[in-house]
Amino acid sequence: MSDLPKNTIAHYASKYYDPVKAHEYYMRTRKLKGRNSTSGLNEKGREAARYIRQKLSEERKSTVDASKASTKSKIESIRSKTENDIRTYTTQTQAKIDWFVSRLKNMRPDQKKRALPLIKTQISRLKESNAQKRASLIAAYKKDSSSYQEEHRQITQKAKEDYNSKYAAELEKIKRSPEFKAIKKSSNKKSSNKKSSGGSGMTKEWIEKNKAEYARTHKTKK
Repeated sequence: MSDLPKNTIAHYASKYYDPVKAHEYYMRTRKLKGRNSTSGLNEKGREAARYIRQKLSEERKSTVDASKASTKSKIESIRSKTENDIRTYTTQTQAKIDWFVSRLKNMRPDQKKRALPLIKTQISRLKESNAQKRASLIAAYKKDSSSYQEEHRQITQKAKEDYNSKYAAELEKIKRSPEFKAIKKSSNKKSSNKKSSGGSGMTKEWIEKNKAEYARTHKTKK
């Protein structure tokens, strides 16, 4: 059982709705966007609907922007780490290559002749290992980057779905609120005109337009 008195109207309430701000927003934007065409609502109801939509849009934008900033930060972080790892490994590889080259220079001609093929093989392996490490680091970066971007895409999609479902729910609550319902105008004008014509099927408008014919018809009947 409700604790409200019998004659009390249960007004629409929502964390997204502020009646004063809703009216201010409506007056500020109606010339730019036109009146909201939500059927069944009075002007105050349309104000509420438009204001709710704006607040939900701001909430959605805030969620998407936060995710976008977080995603950008994560990607920049792993990019920086990847570049640093590549630079470090390349420096270490080059230091090893330089050591072999330096050692070769200090050898006697006969020693150099015997050691050259082996040193070339070692240097070739070092370069190959460096290339593989670089490719591995770049692949890992691309994978993580794609994962973060997909996460952001899912958050954006969910924010859109939440926006639509929340707006639909809020709009339904607005439509159920008596204070926002449009008053339907009664249209009894045609029926009253027909009655006043004496049941002859001729309305007052027809009689006014066809006075001569009406007079002739009624004179003949007499």
